[in-house]
Amino acid sequence: MKEETARWLEQFTPLLESAFAGRIRFLGLQGSRRREEEGPDSDLDLVLVLDRLEFSDLACYRDLLAEMPSVPRPCGFLCGLEELQSWPKFDLFGLYCDTQPLFGDL
Repeated sequence: MKEETARWLEQFTPLLESAFAGRIRFLGLQGSRRREEEGPDSDLDLVLVLDRLEFSDLACYRDLLAEMPSVPRPCGFLCGLEELQSWPKFDLFGLYCDTQPLFGDL
């Protein structure tokens, strides 16, 4: 993981831990930044899995991202365990293979 990505994640992870205290089951990195192939316009693809997903979690996550520096440009995928468990196995396998765990495991 390149330094810019690591610094951004070092700032963002404590915000997530505070906002979703005890509820985070998995945090991972995907895309070009996971592969260390990012270019100047690459976004930062995150996967966040919570114990359960509530509508208010979406707004909270959006607000946390808004507090962060826009470089690298963050985006991501947010779900609860129940939603993830209903995915087809081949999609779960793809998620597993394409995601670098930062916290927890799939």
